[in-house]
Amino acid sequence: MNLVKTSFVDSSDLPFVAVNSFPATAQENAQWMADMEALINAGENFVLVYAPMPPMEEQKEDVEARKAVILWLKQNKDLFSKFCKGMVMTCSEGLVDKPFLEQMQAPISKVYGVPIEIGDTAKDARAKALALVTHN
Repeated sequence: MNLVKTSFVDSSDLPFVAVNSFPATAQENAQWMADMEALINAGENFVLVYAPMPPMEEQKEDVEARKAVILWLKQNKDLFSKFCKGMVMTCSEGLVDKPFLEQMQAPISKVYGVPIEIGDTAKDARAKALALVTHN
């Protein structure tokens, strides 16, 4: 597989794809979509493992750019879910964001069409990612 390594994703440890941040601008969302297309085109199963993210109130997001991602997901959900076996969101230190992540788990799963897990630590997130790719 061709390695996908950009400002958002690192696929050097397949099937684990490290995601370092959420895209916020139109350019960043375009890069994220290109990254996902490259992963899909590689034809190998993977799990997106999100690093702990800043609190939502600290994240700035371009609404129009987000709409473009949602449209992309609607058009590509079947193909995306064929290779992406799930997503794991890693909690911040102290688990302060765990209640929020739990609240967002079902809506995110619905939009992306894949199972969503929450890891309390990086080690826990990796174990959950391994379970997703092994059992799906």
